[in-house]
Amino acid sequence: MDDVLKYSKLLQSSVESFRKEMEAERNSIEEDKKKLQDEKQLMDSRFPIDQEVIELNVGGVHYDTSKKTLMKYEGSLLHSMFSGSYPLPKDKQGRYFIDQHGATFGDILFYLQNGDAQPKDEFKFRTQMKFFGLPIPKAMMAPVLNDSLILGDDDRKQLEEWLLEDRATGPEIESKLLFRASQHDFRASAFHSHCDGKGPTLVIVKVGEWVFGGFTPVSWHSNNSYSDAQGKSWLFSLKNPSAIRAKIPNVAGNGPANLSIAGYGIHGPLFGGGHDFGLSDQCNANNDSCSNLSHSYNAAKLGLTYGSTGKTFFAGSDKFKVTEYEVYSIQ
Repeated sequence: MDDVLKYSKLLQSSVESFRKEMEAERNSIEEDKKKLQDEKQLMDSRFPIDQEVIELNVGGVHYDTSKKTLMKYEGSLLHSMFSGSYPLPKDKQGRYFIDQHGATFGDILFYLQNGDAQPKDEFKFRTQMKFFGLPIPKAMMAPVLNDSLILGDDDRKQLEEWLLEDRATGPEIESKLLFRASQHDFRASAFHSHCDGKGPTLVIVKVGEWVFGGFTPVSWHSNNSYSDAQGKSWLFSLKNPSAIRAKIPNVAGNGPANLSIAGYGIHGPLFGGGHDFGLSDQCNANNDSCSNLSHSYNAAKLGLTYGSTGKTFFAGSDKFKVTEYEVYSIQ
C-alpha cells in the first residue's frame, strides 16, 4: 500500500512538472509570436510593400522616395503636389521635376523620413521648408516675441499658443519688433510710419501692472477708416484686476464685428467701433486712451457688457495712461 501511495505521489509530481514545462513553452511561443507581430507591424509601417515609389529631379539632383513620405503633412505644398489633383512637370527620364535647391531637398527628405533635421545649411533649409509649407523642427524655432520688454516667459508662451490656434500645419510663427512706443515719444505718427502696411501684427500694451492687447491679420493704415478682419482678429488680456487670462474674439457684441480695427493718423492702434480699446497720441502723458469691451469684440463669456463692466476689465478704468506698448509683425 505504501508503494502505491509513493508511486501515485511520484506520478502526480511528474505530471505537475510536465504541466509547468508545457506552460512555460506555451508562454515562450506566445512571446515569440508577439515579437514577430510587432516586428511585422514595424516593417509594414516603415517599408510597406505596396507603397508607391516616386522618382524626383530636384534642381538637377535625383531622389527616389515614397509617395507616403512626400505627403506626410496634409496642407503642405508637397501634399498638394502629389495628391493627384494637379499635373506636374517631368524631365526627359520621366522624373517629377521640382525647380528648387537640390542638395537642400535631401535634408528635407531626411526630416520627413526621420522627424529630425541636421541640415548642412540652416538658412537654405528653413527657406525651403517655408516654400513647401512644412513645419520647422521645434529645436530650430526662433523664440516668439523674444524682444519684448513687457512680457514674461509665461506670457510669451500663452500668446504663442493663441497665435497658433489661428494656423493650420505649416511654418512656425516668426515675430519682428516694429515699434516700441517709449523709443518714439509714444507718438501716433511714429506708430503709423513704422506699422502701416506691414500685414498681420500683434499689439502689446502695458498700463501699470496690467497687460493686454490685440492681434489683427489686416494691415494698419492712416486712411481715417475702419477695416474688416473677417472675424480673424482678437483681443487678449494677460494681467488684469480680475486675474483672468482671456482671448476675446472679433464677434459682434453691442456693435458690428466688421469694425475690427481703425486707422487714424492722429491716433495709435484702435480696435473695434466702441472702441473696444484704443490708444491716443502720446498716450504716456494723458488719460485719453480708452477701453469699452463687447462692442466689436464680444466678451459676454467673461460677463462683460458694453458701457458697463466692459470698461474696466483691461486696466481697471475706461480711461488710462499707457506705461509702454509694442507692435510686432507676425508671420
